[in-house]
Amino acid sequence: MTTIRFKTILFWGGLLGGVVVAYYPALFTYFSQDDFTHLVMSQAKTFGDIVNFFRPPTSAIFYRPLSIQLYTFVGQLLFGTNPFGYHVVALVTHLANVYLVFRLLGHFVKDKTPRYVAAFIYGIHPVHFMSLFWIAEFSMVLAPFFAFLAMDAFLDQRFYRFLLFLLLGLLSNELVVAVPLILLLWVLVKRTYKQMPWLIPAFFLVGGLVWVRFFLVPTSLDTQYVLSITPLVFLSNLKWQLIRAIGLPEGFMAYTGSWGMQMALAAILGFWLVWIRSVNLKTLRKYFSLLLFAGGWFGLALLPVGFLIQHQSPIYQIIGLPGFLLGIILGLKPRLSVLRVYLLAGLFFISAFWGIRSQIDYHWVTQRARSAKYHLQKVFEQQPRPGETVVFINTLPESSRQVYFALGAGKAIEAFFGKEVAVQFEDFTGVIPPDHSVYILSRRLE
Repeated sequence: MTTIRFKTILFWGGLLGGVVVAYYPALFTYFSQDDFTHLVMSQAKTFGDIVNFFRPPTSAIFYRPLSIQLYTFVGQLLFGTNPFGYHVVALVTHLANVYLVFRLLGHFVKDKTPRYVAAFIYGIHPVHFMSLFWIAEFSMVLAPFFAFLAMDAFLDQRFYRFLLFLLLGLLSNELVVAVPLILLLWVLVKRTYKQMPWLIPAFFLVGGLVWVRFFLVPTSLDTQYVLSITPLVFLSNLKWQLIRAIGLPEGFMAYTGSWGMQMALAAILGFWLVWIRSVNLKTLRKYFSLLLFAGGWFGLALLPVGFLIQHQSPIYQIIGLPGFLLGIILGLKPRLSVLRVYLLAGLFFISAFWGIRSQIDYHWVTQRARSAKYHLQKVFEQQPRPGETVVFINTLPESSRQVYFALGAGKAIEAFFGKEVAVQFEDFTGVIPPDHSVYILSRRLE
């Protein structure tokens, strides 16, 4: 018994350690863009201010009080304006999600070995790049945490816990609205109709969120969130998400000439070739209904964003990815050799590792983080005083425009220096104020 427990601890140590090795650079990424907006909007001086976090705003697209306002408020109390602490919390939560995926898949697959592989792939998968490198996307880490807890509780028939975790998930990210749909599909597939009544209050919670955000306190979607409720749009987005689900990093097509990306693509090709050799057709036929559920899980999780035509991101599959992985492991041959298991895990790790490292160089999140850090350091050197204006002027065409986005439309200046210090960007003002100004030369950082 002691030997088995030691091996389990050793195995989990290696599994979670691999996730940390893949994503530890995220710990050292600076604030950028929406991070500064969140720092400003999450400031509270009284208990009433904290309560107001949970009142739907009319000026924001998303209602995520738990993962944005409350989380950032607590983060500022604990870490101040040091991004390292925020990233540590996100990475630790992500590691918890890896375990929850392993546990959740146990309701469908009893063999631990393929579940270990699926959990490991989930942990190192490139779709988490934005979630872990951008503090503003912490909701994409916290939402699956509560979503997986809710699904696990429902499948364990702990229905009050299920409703609690579902509520917390809905307050974290709107993607959690898909959870009752996924569970309804499972009930229909397994014909466990006795569980169905507990989905009624779940759909009431989902309906309440939709009613509040779209009818009671409606907000206008900006130009990046254009809906088109047509099957063609959903199928197009589904195809795009499947390309990311198989392990191809976001934006890889433009960087196939880099050595790191070539390593990533070669390894992911090797992974799928080994997987094809590891599939048993008899096993696929045996689990046909479960395979349909796995595909439905992936598709239903994308349903809340599946009809967006101008805003796509692989992070939208954070709740659906375990369904995709369930489909992968269901077809594996029984008693797969240890060598084949390690080969699959190793190839996906190599691909994810180099895919993540390549994205660090070219992804707009990390580029804007580097730009924000550089330009804020220049501002701190000047130490602007209340009543002064920080002016970012061009050194190259539209260089101040890039800084504008990196600094969250100027919210970075408010977050660090208060409202008494104004900010302007040459590309937007056109006229540089002559007096009481601090001038910063804007640079393009790739």
